[in-house]
Amino acid sequence: MRIATGTVAAILIVALGSWFFVFQERSFAQVIDDIEKAETISFSIKSFIRRYSLDGERTWIEQAPRMERAYLALGRYRDTRYDKDGKVTLVDIADVATGNVLRLDMKKREAVLKKELSGQYGPGNPFAVVAEILDRESIEFVGEQEIDGMEVNVFRHDRELPNGQSETWKIWLDAESKQLVGYCATPGDVAFDPMTAPDRDNPAEPRFSKGVRAGTITSDIIFDAELDPELFSLTPPDGFKVVEPEPRPQVSEAMLVEWLRVTAETNEGNFPDTTRGLSRERQMALVEMPAAERSEAEQSYLDLARNHQLDGNSEPMSAFAREFTEPRSFRYLGKGVRLGDSERLILFYKLTTTGTYRAMYGDLAVKEVQPSDLPLPVQD
Repeated sequence: MRIATGTVAAILIVALGSWFFVFQERSFAQVIDDIEKAETISFSIKSFIRRYSLDGERTWIEQAPRMERAYLALGRYRDTRYDKDGKVTLVDIADVATGNVLRLDMKKREAVLKKELSGQYGPGNPFAVVAEILDRESIEFVGEQEIDGMEVNVFRHDRELPNGQSETWKIWLDAESKQLVGYCATPGDVAFDPMTAPDRDNPAEPRFSKGVRAGTITSDIIFDAELDPELFSLTPPDGFKVVEPEPRPQVSEAMLVEWLRVTAETNEGNFPDTTRGLSRERQMALVEMPAAERSEAEQSYLDLARNHQLDGNSEPMSAFAREFTEPRSFRYLGKGVRLGDSERLILFYKLTTTGTYRAMYGDLAVKEVQPSDLPLPVQD
């Protein structure tokens, strides 16, 4: 009887599982099809920031100025940014294939063409990740909710990011048509809703200690929108003055030494495990810590990290390697090394300017070395 009962249960589980996947496939097939076949898409992006008071005791929510994004198949994007009064301030037109970006300053009537594609533009459809989640990933049906006067079905997905961090996604499908309405992405494992956040009505204060991303909402989605291809042209429009782009600040060798010193001092005298720097958990702990409780080293780290972020060098070691070393020659070996250990090698690289190898040690001394002196085989 036990064997027979177990067999029946197993068959039932398989049958129910098969039914669920068929149901899911039928339920999401049209949404996925709409995403994959769209030649053009228009949508809006709303970003919310949680501000912290100077003493860290109070928080409030701020919404960043509105941004609209349009997509043309084969990797063309157009971002339109507005000020608090609803007037257009900046327009970015990006071509993923060439890496070119045309920035239009609508107030100054200036155009800058640069070859520095932001990581926010993927090579394919901007909603490909939504299609992948609905098609392959584990999701949870949360229930129904009213979004902008529309009843939607809400599905939750906990997403792991390539950098080791995580996000919580809530995907909204129209309760009647089952079409994609939008989604909200929140850092960490707690979903964000600007309508129900406990600090949504808290008054803003004139000064704050920090601000972190509370959530990003993508909505107002129109598939196969009527978009003039000229909107995606990289030719500056008439009446705009063409301005040469300012070079992005580079991370020099001296700046790399400073970054490693400050990072190690913040990390209890240990160099970080990877080129990314401090772990995500340690960085978040520093950001969330009231300023008055941070040590001098911790505050120095946050200030330095913020400056590199503003310069477009969020990972200083990688930025240095990209700008000054030959491809695949930069090797970091700092895991487990204490700051001040002059006998331990923490990294080495081959400079593009001289073709010579340089090595950095635990006491942050930098020396020119021969390939035979290095612990790993390298190209001479």
